[in-house]
Amino acid sequence: MDQDRIRKLFIAYNVIHEMLNNRLFLEYEDHELDSSESEEQGESEEQGESEEQGESEDESSSEGLVYPKPTEQIKDEEEFKLIVTPFTRDSLNKLTIRRQRLMTGEWIFIYFVCDKLNLDLVKLYVNEDLSKYKVYRAIFVNCNLQDKIEPKRLKSPEPAYILECFHVNWLQFNRTKNELVPAHIPMFDKDGKSKKCQQYPKIKIDDVQARWLGLIEYDVIKIVRPSSTAGEGVAYRVCTK
Repeated sequence: MDQDRIRKLFIAYNVIHEMLNNRLFLEYEDHELDSSESEEQGESEEQGESEEQGESEDESSSEGLVYPKPTEQIKDEEEFKLIVTPFTRDSLNKLTIRRQRLMTGEWIFIYFVCDKLNLDLVKLYVNEDLSKYKVYRAIFVNCNLQDKIEPKRLKSPEPAYILECFHVNWLQFNRTKNELVPAHIPMFDKDGKSKKCQQYPKIKIDDVQARWLGLIEYDVIKIVRPSSTAGEGVAYRVCTK
């Protein structure tokens, strides 16, 4: 693997961390199921006669589930080189990032892949990792330099999953760090859910900032611009297809 390729991957890896901060997904901490969840699962185990109860028992096997702790963010390039050499699926799996948005409880997993991103590969990650931890949002970072670089939504094996794909070349800089780009902030309601509204002016789902923030249809963002009179001006946009 040539030095230029390693350098690009190292930059993309750190830019993804900045993207997650902008999306309000915080640094990973050890996480276990709440005791209240465990008690509910224990109760469903005791009931167990109907098929529905049987399914609850299966879910209860995840009692005390601990999310696997990934490697911490690697800021040293030499250390990064040692991890990704040789350049294989196993070495890239060591870069997997897992973060949680505390205000919503939502998790997101980030995978770095060098294989061709087709539906079979996506299903592999969904079945072996995402479904196991009941995580419904993921980003795939395409490390194949010969593929197209435009970000896109991946076809999901099930409607519940939100799967995004970014090419390593697209992630060579933080697209919010420009003096001409105002702050774009995702909005949440008092229950911690993404704020939804159809009455604001629109921002397209394929807009660069919408992609950066991982917006889905009807998500609302706040845009804060400097103002010579008021100090700052605030506007709202709703994401549309």
